[in-house]
Amino acid sequence: HSAEKAIEALKELAAPHATVIRDGEEVDIDASEITLGDLIVFEAGDRVPADG
Repeated sequence: HSAEKAIEALKELAAPHATVIRDGEEVDIDASEITLGDLIVFEAGDRVPADG
């Protein structure tokens, strides 16, 4: 079972995420949850978590 846990942990690390500002606060979300009107916070070296 530890191998399964390790695989799940790696999937979680590899899952694209984004930091957005909602209701005046920074929130970390899955990239798939980005919606129209979200302000996305970028830092140097970040990948853009959406296409358009």
